[in-house]
Amino acid sequence: MEYLNKRFLELFPAKEEHEIIKLETTTGGLVCLKTLRDNNIFCVPVVHADKPDRIAGLLSMVDIMAFTVKLFHTDPQEFGFLLENALRGSTALELYNYSKMNTCHPLKSETSTLKDIMHALSQSGVHRVPMVGAAKFYQELLLQKEKRPLERFLTQSDLLGFIADHIDHFGAIINSPIGNTLGSRPVITVLKTLTVVDAFKQLMATKVNSLGVVDESGVLVGNISARDVRYVLKHTPGAELLVKLEEFSKHIHANSSEVPKEVICCKETDTLKDIIAKLHSNHIHQIYVVDDEKKPLAVISLGDIFAYLLKNMK
Repeated sequence: MEYLNKRFLELFPAKEEHEIIKLETTTGGLVCLKTLRDNNIFCVPVVHADKPDRIAGLLSMVDIMAFTVKLFHTDPQEFGFLLENALRGSTALELYNYSKMNTCHPLKSETSTLKDIMHALSQSGVHRVPMVGAAKFYQELLLQKEKRPLERFLTQSDLLGFIADHIDHFGAIINSPIGNTLGSRPVITVLKTLTVVDAFKQLMATKVNSLGVVDESGVLVGNISARDVRYVLKHTPGAELLVKLEEFSKHIHANSSEVPKEVICCKETDTLKDIIAKLHSNHIHQIYVVDDEKKPLAVISLGDIFAYLLKNMK
């Protein structure tokens, strides 16, 4: 479809310039965590200390959580001390992509098309792409201004917002019920009585972005996702990692207006347009397909949406 061949710069006009926060590979782990916390950001690029114009990779809250759960033991007070010491003795070089869930996939802003962007952001482990004006990619990205810099990050949420705002350009497929053709099946679920640390361990082990939280009857009652690490890592984690998921969910809802009070769901009879609207309006990154008893059948990620559109647009 012709619309997919439009260029990035045509579709995503330049925003007001702002400094991109970066860390060096030698930056200490505690400083990495503080940088993410203080700037209220989820992910930051890491550049080589001896070559500050070269990006090594991306470091996110999920990487620090992966590091955290690997160390965890059940004495919260002692664990807080242990974690601080471990972070103090580590560097950004050791921490970036520690979770193996942060693939760095830069694109050239001058030549990349909407199709290129949708393809990149539909890949496993790619949640944001650096848009660069440089000619060299991956480990050879150029970040210095005089060498055509990293211009901005484009996230999955940015792309979803663009699609939602221009939905009529995406063909007849958007008005078709999704049936059983979209999303991952079966859904990986955990009981609401599981502790936060065990849920995050399962997230890390399965390399998925979210787990459905169910009650004893298998009814979907919540969701735990990689982005929820923000609420655990606001302070050095300890006792809160041993809280059960149902209590953790109540804590998040009491302290954040960003998180929907109820888990957002859809049915197989919903159209793709309906699902995109739900994802966009609720600022969420996945949605569960449920049956009439609210038992999960599938989970649809933003990457699934992009891949589905690319496959089915005529």
